[in-house]
Amino acid sequence: MRTAVTALLVGVLGLVAGCGGGDGGDSTPTTLANAPRFEQGDPCTLISAEQVGAVFDAPVTVDATNAQSPLTTDCAYIVGDPAAPLGRLVVNIVFPALGVGEDADALSVVENDRANAQLAGPGVFNLDVGQAGFVQSSRSLVELVVNADLAVSLQWFAADAPPEGEPITDEVEADLTTLASDITRRLG
Repeated sequence: MRTAVTALLVGVLGLVAGCGGGDGGDSTPTTLANAPRFEQGDPCTLISAEQVGAVFDAPVTVDATNAQSPLTTDCAYIVGDPAAPLGRLVVNIVFPALGVGEDADALSVVENDRANAQLAGPGVFNLDVGQAGFVQSSRSLVELVVNADLAVSLQWFAADAPPEGEPITDEVEADLTTLASDITRRLG
């Protein structure tokens, strides 16, 4: 009896270990092709529509105005058919940015944003990409220090999401992390 129970436990633990972690067959590429040449101040040159399409596995249209946003620091990528999109990815240059003091640097801006996100509610944790970063899970947002002179955020808005965003899924977190990793690999 003891041998049967031990064998059963070993089998169950093996099954659980096989189901957890690992790549789970994820086909998201870790190195993305078709990267644009980054031009300082142009958020649409941080990643390309082809890269976003490869990660989200859908056609992508660039909306450089982000639905007529008054900000020049963000760029939207409409994922899916523009007439009925799956959602949009908004990429934002967080630093350098207007309204940031002369003594600020990318790290201080990201850490200040992290503190504000933590005050807004739970669900803020480290993003192990770049020099420093965080995930704000309640808003499907990642923000990171790419290098001393550049910090960016990426936020996913599903088509039916509220204006502030919605809770992040594992798949969206993986997609945003892949894009953030590519930006850091190229510009970090």
